[in-house]
Amino acid sequence: MSKTKVYLCPVCDNKLDSKSFCHACQRSFRDEVESSKKEELLDYQIAQQDKIDNACFAFIKSFYPDAHWDQEQISVIRDALIKVGVRYHGDSEYDLYPWLLEPEQIGNRDNIKLRLTLDVDYSPHGIPINALM
Repeated sequence: MSKTKVYLCPVCDNKLDSKSFCHACQRSFRDEVESSKKEELLDYQIAQQDKIDNACFAFIKSFYPDAHWDQEQISVIRDALIKVGVRYHGDSEYDLYPWLLEPEQIGNRDNIKLRLTLDVDYSPHGIPINALM
């Protein structure tokens, strides 16, 4: 089986063409792919990550005014917020919290791709169970 490295659309997982365009989403990811090759996020991606992280920290501070910036706590809220955005508001995970794109190694069955996703389960009180552990 021949294997090729290609970039997949971070929104729908379809292959991007040679110009980093997703025909399914009708979106270009040219700048994102080029920036990822340099292992850098674009300014708008950094701003989006900051927006999400700052909102999560503000949420924590609203309950615990003496709280200090803690990436672990922020990431618990962030994961839940992203899940709500995706599940209930139709946002894409990538648009909410963009990441560096990496080429995927695919073979003849290029329509099969495994992706690890974090699934947050909630207690009856609406608290992420992962946060309680």
